[in-house]
Order: sequence, then C-alpha cells, then structure tokens
Amino acid sequence: MPGYGLGSEEAWGVQIAKYLGRRAVLKGAVLLIDAVAGVKEMDRMVLEMLRDHDVRTSIVLTKVDKLSGEGDPERAEKRVEEVCLSVWDELRRVEQASLTWLEGAEKGWETEIWVTGAGDPNSAALGVAGARWAICRMAGLVEDNRVLKISGLVEKPVQKIVSFDQIKFAAVSSGKHGRLATF
Repeated sequence: MPGYGLGSEEAWGVQIAKYLGRRAVLKGAVLLIDAVAGVKEMDRMVLEMLRDHDVRTSIVLTKVDKLSGEGDPERAEKRVEEVCLSVWDELRRVEQASLTWLEGAEKGWETEIWVTGAGDPNSAALGVAGARWAICRMAGLVEDNRVLKISGLVEKPVQKIVSFDQIKFAAVSSGKHGRLATF
C-alpha cells in the first residue's frame, strides 16, 4: 500500500479508504512513525481511519538511531521512552472515539511499539527482526508463545463511574437559551 506525506497523491487516500472498507482478508496494518518527528497530523488521520475500519494496528518507530544522546546511552534511552509514551498517549486519544478499536484487542492496536533504526552501525538494525516478527504474527504466520512481562504501566486517566441512583440533581436555573441543570 502506498505511503502518505511527501510525494503522495490525493487519490491514494481515496483508494486506501475504499480498500479498508471492502477488505476481506486484511489481517492488520503497520504504521511507521518517524521517531524524530513524532506523531504528525497525517499519522493521526491514518490512525483514525484504521480505527474507523476496525483494523488491527501495529506501530513501528523508525529512525530511532537519530535520537542518539551524543554518546550518552542513558539520554538516548530516555528520549526513546519519551517518544514511545507520546505515541501511546496518541493511540489512547484516538481509541476514545471507538467502542471496538481498543488497546490489545483483536481489532484494536498492539500495545508493543517496535523500535527500529538503520543508521547506527552498532545497533544491528535496531529491532528490524522484531518488527518483521510482529508482521508475521499479525498475519497469522507465527504463534506468539512469549510470556508477557510488564515492567511498568502507563496510567490511563481515571474516570469515575457512578450508578444512576447516585446521581443527585441540583436546582434547575433558567438561562438565556433555556434551562440549565447542574449536577
């Protein structure tokens, strides 16, 4: 499938939307996000389109080798972590407009972000093998027998849920455009 951004054509977007709407055997999509630029507006639009069509989505963060901490591996690792956190935040923001495209769900987005970078000769192509494996897993060509180890959780916003019986209605006041009830 063609990319978007520099050198893309408007007609490609129409064709991609048609394909997603009519697809019969599509197993998922892999969205490449530039680690240096972060999530751009076009990336958001693509995520929303994938969400609206319930397409399982995996993220590959590219050009991570360009985030080097000028010889400071701890600084570079922190920068990669910051970029990953911003991508997860964006995925969760996009997810909120859907009841079915959810984190870790079959028709949602993969929790893992695959980190790649080809420019550093010491990186051994930073995770390209992992990204390939993720694509094969999504296509159903390999089975995932790994044991998930969660080292730290990214907190989701806490939303208070109350039953209908707990809702207390306040006095209703008249406003310029009708009546306003406050809770």
